[in-house]
Amino acid sequence: MAGKDRKKVLLIEDLEALRTVVDPTHRKIFRIVKEKGECDLNSFCDLLSYPRQEIEDYLEGLVYSGFLLKKGDSPNPTFEMAIRDYNISGDLLDHPEGADLIRELLVDQAAEIAQEVIHITSQNVPQAELLQIN
Repeated sequence: MAGKDRKKVLLIEDLEALRTVVDPTHRKIFRIVKEKGECDLNSFCDLLSYPRQEIEDYLEGLVYSGFLLKKGDSPNPTFEMAIRDYNISGDLLDHPEGADLIRELLVDQAAEIAQEVIHITSQNVPQAELLQIN
């Protein structure tokens, strides 16, 4: 199977891992890495506009948690996804915080999809037609 992504699918079974997935800054980091394939520390600093040390802490936490891989120990290391995707255990729905976190994640994902649809639609529909919709 040439070209098949051999990275694993991570099963999220505990609240700490679920909190990691739902955290807004982590979600931004995941989006950047998924879009670019990999990203170096300097680029993260430019894209997120956070202090460098704060970005480093976030990235190192995601490496420690198994979500990202760090390539190189230079002052400007590169990061890529360590997993292909993740699945959330249904058991987390039984925990009140787990259910709330999953709901938050679903709302965020729905917003991402809506933004993509709006972006695609605005590229394919003449501006005059978009302005007529009320």
